[in-house]
Amino acid sequence: MKSYTRQYELFFLLCWSLYIVYPVWALPVSVFSRFFIYTGLIVYVFCSGYIMHLWFRNISLNDPFISTVKGLADYTKSNIWFFIACIIAVILHLFYITSPIFNLGDEALHIQGGLWVYDFLGREWHKFLQIILWGSVGVIVIIRKLGLTDSILNYFNSINQRAQSNHKVKYLFYFILLSFLFFYFVLLKDISYNLFLVRYPPVSRILYLIAYLVFGITQHKPHNPAPAKTSSHKCHHIQ
Repeated sequence: MKSYTRQYELFFLLCWSLYIVYPVWALPVSVFSRFFIYTGLIVYVFCSGYIMHLWFRNISLNDPFISTVKGLADYTKSNIWFFIACIIAVILHLFYITSPIFNLGDEALHIQGGLWVYDFLGREWHKFLQIILWGSVGVIVIIRKLGLTDSILNYFNSINQRAQSNHKVKYLFYFILLSFLFFYFVLLKDISYNLFLVRYPPVSRILYLIAYLVFGITQHKPHNPAPAKTSSHKCHHIQ
């Protein structure tokens, strides 16, 4: 039986590492306090990942984290009630996802969640980031069509196995990673505090950002490609 536990471990670490890369630690406190929070997140993620590794060491998973469905008709039939619930949910949301935002509560704050990157980079980056996203999707599709997925995964697995067996390589990787995180903190240590950065979790904000990169941005909704609007500009239109 083939085990895919490593894929689940890496996904877990990736999700939690967003709290380090994303400046959720940029609270209105001193640089020393920010460094203390930043270091605490690194230690927390490392310990959690290690505990998860120990837990997975005695478990075998024969399903990959990302898999394709074979026999879509049979799969749909065996999960018919789930698909019916999804269809009903989509129908009920059609009106709301195609309507302008009305500032009756905090809808605007949620929908602006993914626009934080443009506050720092500028609206002209929108098209560039869209090209990067769609280009990455295209490369993944080509790799899958050419049947190179297993070869690439096996290559990285062999590198990982050699690194695990060679303590010098493993410690060198940890040193490079910690050095990168240290210089990353030095680069962003004086970033201005912004409530939009820390009010909602970074995972949801990045998902919003991906939606904007896919469908484009308007002052009303993340549909129909249009010039990107910054959060402050968007609030002006909504109000």
